[in-house]
Amino acid sequence: ATPSTCSIDSLVGRSLEGAGVPLGCPQQAAELLMLAEQQFEQGVMIWDSDTRQIYVIEHDGRWQAFDDTWTSEQPEIDPGLVPPAGLVQPKRGFGQGWREQLGGPQAGIGWGIIEERAADGWRQRFENGQVFWLDPPGGMAYLLYDDGTWEAVTVGRP
Repeated sequence: ATPSTCSIDSLVGRSLEGAGVPLGCPQQAAELLMLAEQQFEQGVMIWDSDTRQIYVIEHDGRWQAFDDTWTSEQPEIDPGLVPPAGLVQPKRGFGQGWREQLGGPQAGIGWGIIEERAADGWRQRFENGQVFWLDPPGGMAYLLYDDGTWEAVTVGRP
C-alpha cells in the first residue's frame, strides 16, 4: 500500500498513492492511542493523550497545535461565557485553549456544535507531517502538513 521507497507501512495506504500529497514516507508505525474530538462551527479540535497536544483544524485549511495545560483543579468552563442557542462552550483543555489561545467567542473556529467525545484513534508521523484517524465514526483521516495546512481523506480501517 505504501510506495516501495518507504520502509514503514502508511496508515492512509492506497488512498494517497499517486495523489501528489507531500507527506513523504512514514517515520514510524501508526500508534493506537486515546484521543478526544470536538466539532466546532468552523472546524474541529483533537486532543492527543500521548503528547497532551491539542490540534485545532479549521475549515479554512489551516491547523495549529498547542499544549494542553488544563488540570482538574481548574474550572471546566467560564461561567461568564454563554453560548448562542444550540451551541456549546468547550470544556477542560479544549475550553482553556479555545479561550486563551484562540480568543474564545471570537475564535475563528467558532463555538462547539457538540460536546467533546473520547475516541480510540491512530496517529502516524511522516517526513512532512502527521495523520490522525479517529474511530468511530471512522473512514476519515486528518492529514496535517508541516506547513500548517491540512486535508481530510477517506480511508479504510487501519
